[in-house]
Amino acid sequence: MHPTFFLVSDSAVTRILYGKMFENNKEVNFLGAARFNEAGITKMLKVSPDFLLVDLDNIPKETKDGIADLRKKYCGKVIIILSKDQEEDGLFSGDEKGIRLIKRPELIDLSAMEAFKTTINQLIKSVNGTYAITSQSQVTSQVKPKTSIHNMYSEMKRQDLSPLKLQNNKKIICIGTSTGGPGALQKVLTKLPKGMEAPIVIVQHMPPSFTKSLANRLNSICEIDVKEAEDGERLVDGIAYIAPGGKHLTIHPSSDDLIIKISEDPPVNGHRPSVDVMFHSLSLIEDYAKIAVIMTGMGADGAAGLIELKKQGKLTAIAEAEESCIVYGMPKAAISTGCVDTIAEINDIASNILKYTKKDVGKWM
Repeated sequence: MHPTFFLVSDSAVTRILYGKMFENNKEVNFLGAARFNEAGITKMLKVSPDFLLVDLDNIPKETKDGIADLRKKYCGKVIIILSKDQEEDGLFSGDEKGIRLIKRPELIDLSAMEAFKTTINQLIKSVNGTYAITSQSQVTSQVKPKTSIHNMYSEMKRQDLSPLKLQNNKKIICIGTSTGGPGALQKVLTKLPKGMEAPIVIVQHMPPSFTKSLANRLNSICEIDVKEAEDGERLVDGIAYIAPGGKHLTIHPSSDDLIIKISEDPPVNGHRPSVDVMFHSLSLIEDYAKIAVIMTGMGADGAAGLIELKKQGKLTAIAEAEESCIVYGMPKAAISTGCVDTIAEINDIASNILKYTKKDVGKWM
């Protein structure tokens, strides 16, 4: 019988991606994932896993202090997943048994995720009884990745969306971009007409103080209004809101409106603001259809959130074509999930957005 494991993470993005990566694993049995709360622990205890994987990036400090006791009482074995910016020194005592510290790859990293999966498989299969703490550098895989992210998600069936009957035909446009983004945003936003029938929320990877000047410059040359987003403000059709540099932007329902929340929560995959964080918040809003756009940028931010949006169902996803990208990282990762509906060069993205926001458009492709 194969050993079993259960994932604990407060990040919905992590739970979805790791679940998809391991759901058809022939080496070990993945029993499920949950948040580290009462309901999540109850779910974990019910399936009684051999191993517990804990994502420390999304576990509060007070929970970290109780992980060893949780392992001893319920699971017997724990694998701790560390992010690349976390230190192992002082996290556990030197004589702590049943704990391994390993380096977690960036989510959807094209060169690391398959190797990480192999590392987990080998580690779980090789452990017998208890063992002393092991350094990150000692727990590494010698196997080179043989498949791309596209293969990782090859079994994810794309939803065939039928015409949607949405109350008031409500829509929201969400855009994510990074390297080369300011120029790409200018080419898209300057082609959108005044009177757009949807609000636009934008995450552009930038440090603090730069996004306000970017918003002001775009506002001066666009027909639509463009501004830096503010905490607590209500979304208005025809206005583009850019996440403040160095802060996350999320969208939340409030009565019949949507409001913006700005936070300084920890970076996700090295990014704050993060496209994945914005997309995740939108995936929880059911009565809006979403148009998600991923444009030029390094890395894979937005791809995990795109999966969540597609699961929710009311989504049209657009990715910038390689030919016009300054850096083809983010669009490539998004396309590789199988969740993208339209691939367009930068000069054609605005027309595709308009096609999906017209009042008489009833079918979302």
